[in-house]
Amino acid sequence: MIATCAAVAGTEVEVVPVPPETAPPPFFPLVREEGLWPGQQRDASRARAAGLPTTPLAVTAADVLAWDRDRGAPPLGHGFTAEDEARVLAALDEDAR
Repeated sequence: MIATCAAVAGTEVEVVPVPPETAPPPFFPLVREEGLWPGQQRDASRARAAGLPTTPLAVTAADVLAWDRDRGAPPLGHGFTAEDEARVLAALDEDAR
């Protein structure tokens, strides 16, 4: 998913696994406690049976990116800030030594 979103945005990313406890509050979108996953999953079988199509991830990512760029508002307040990312990566570098 991350690679697809980066490709749609025309950028490159390096995925660096980090321990979940380093995520900023309330929680980073890709980090979920085990018990929260069932409420985040949906069964698409009824939609498919009704003839609704599946949208490819790249199309959805492009649509969301276009919406975000066109909305003219400040950045959404979720996920790592640049400062959070630098702090976590620095801590990982220290732990690797």
